Amino acid sequence: LRSLNEDGLLWFNLSTRRWEYDIVGIQQKEVSADVVQHMSQRMTRLPMSMQFGLKLCSCLGASFDVNALRKGGPANEFDVEEFLPFSVESGFLREDGQRRYSWAHDQVQQAAYALIPVGKRESFHLLLGSRMFMRTPAEELTNTIFTIVVNMNQGIGQLKTMAQFHEVARLNLKAGKKAMTLSSFDSAAKYLLVGVSLIKEESWNSEYE
Repeated sequence: LRSLNEDGLLWFNLSTRRWEYDIVGIQQKEVSADVVQHMSQRMTRLPMSMQFGLKLCSCLGASFDVNALRKGGPANEFDVEEFLPFSVESGFLREDGQRRYSWAHDQVQQAAYALIPVGKRESFHLLLGSRMFMRTPAEELTNTIFTIVVNMNQGIGQLKTMAQFHEVARLNLKAGKKAMTLSSFDSAAKYLLVGVSLIKEESWNSEYE
């Protein structure tokens, strides 16, 4: 209904105080049966800054807090305080209280993620995880370690230097240890295995500990 209203096919008549619609236009309108594709099409009409915000949120999980969004976005190109109310009003996000937000539906999150070109997804994840890591004080790292590591792991194919491999391996070790304290042993195993896979043979000499 929101999409039909935006396309001028459904409107509220102030004179009659009733909703009216263009039945012929609605019948002729090509609406994809794929909800994700339809939502993505709607999102592509938004300003680029809003599209970027949706892409960013889609990589933060089913729910996230404002701090994660701030840390993951460009410092001067993304207005969080403008983006969040707009996304809630548009029906993309829900405000859960205490500065936390969640997606209105998992298919909305999928639609937002589909805005990221497939060939650029690895670099997008790696950049997001790297920004969050660099902007998170050491004493707060445990609170966001899972989001950071999940994104970095999805961008492993973009790692170039040995130092980068070692840093991501250390973060996977930290995530694995935290997962074990939460008795999430399957997740812990996955993090630890990824970390081990990033350690090259020569690393046992230069980065033994």
